[in-house]
Amino acid sequence: MHFISFRKTIILLIVPQFFFIQWIKKNPEIIEVYYSNSLYQKILSASIFLKKFIFFSLGDIIYLMMFILLFYRLYNFFKKNTFIYLKFLTTTLYCFSIILFLFYFTWGLNYYRIPIDDKMKINKDYSTSELISLTNNFINSSNNLHEKLALNKNKPVKNNYSDEKIFSLINSNFKNLEGKKIQLSKINFSIYSFPLSYMGFSGYINPFTLESHLNKNIPKINKPITIAHEMSHQIGYAKENEANFIAFLNTYENNDNYIRYSAYVFALKYCLLELKNRNFDVSNDKLIKIKPGIIHNLKESEKFWNSYNNPFRPLLKMAFTKFLQINGQRNGIKSYNEVVNLLIGFYRIKKN
Repeated sequence: MHFISFRKTIILLIVPQFFFIQWIKKNPEIIEVYYSNSLYQKILSASIFLKKFIFFSLGDIIYLMMFILLFYRLYNFFKKNTFIYLKFLTTTLYCFSIILFLFYFTWGLNYYRIPIDDKMKINKDYSTSELISLTNNFINSSNNLHEKLALNKNKPVKNNYSDEKIFSLINSNFKNLEGKKIQLSKINFSIYSFPLSYMGFSGYINPFTLESHLNKNIPKINKPITIAHEMSHQIGYAKENEANFIAFLNTYENNDNYIRYSAYVFALKYCLLELKNRNFDVSNDKLIKIKPGIIHNLKESEKFWNSYNNPFRPLLKMAFTKFLQINGQRNGIKSYNEVVNLLIGFYRIKKN
């Protein structure tokens, strides 16, 4: 009797993995109780413990090794004759099966936990009048805080904190929705910051090592919310709109004015974008009420990304959109904007 080889067994496991994911998508309660708030917390704790002994980005190094290995395999594939085609295919499927398992086991299952809007009983539908009201709220809050932090109304706010201090301020204030204190490992400054700028990414979490990475080139005004966003991924909020929302809560509730100002500008930007889509004229009227210095801060990010614009970015964004859609975020990269739904729901709750 012949036994199926180990490699073939791993390849065949792609099929049950696929069906398991399709089943678990429909059972978020199981993910929430047994994975996100149990197994994943143990995996995260182990990752944080190991990080105490590693003073470099293990995730960045792993990605570099994977890229080199992929390049080597492709080189051999095109260099040699057709005899190795089947071997190349089986090796690819073998690696894919392992990566698929590790991705979902170490972090990816968090995509299918109970959504925040369900847990907080937030109605995601909202009226234009509610959007206008929230936009006015952030305009007033931003204007008031800008007055304390800037030299005059025409000057942008300059945050001179070191990246390490920003991380410390956010980490010390990080809470999940149940109010428990969370201490995370220090965020890494990615060695891929230069290519990340061209790709259009402010940061990322490595789903295998659970390390948060920051694109060190982004404007300082964006760093607090970006650090908080990646740390939100790290504690188990995989969806982009939810990571944005948790990042907002952290920075909005921070005692430091510079960190809170970053939250206000972040939320104001998304509200203005949504208002522009619903009523262009009203959105233009709102811009007049914003202090010129705040407009300058809002444009810092736009100018930065425009300086790295390239013809490949849309393709990368398209690929990332497909990745997000596969993992339950129907609107792909536009799901970042859905933080407005959660913000409006949050402010409804605050009023009551």
